[in-house]
Amino acid sequence: MKEASVKTHVTHNLGDEAEEPLVYDSQNPKEALLLDAFPKKLRPLIAGV
Repeated sequence: MKEASVKTHVTHNLGDEAEEPLVYDSQNPKEALLLDAFPKKLRPLIAGV
């Protein structure tokens, strides 16, 4: 399991799912963001949906 933390003032996007999707750099896994931390318009492009 991968884990990450994020600091934001827009908390309504986070925690709406039991597990939040994580986006990370496979060459440097320490560089990671929660998918819900991205702007809504970018999420489908990043997630490939």
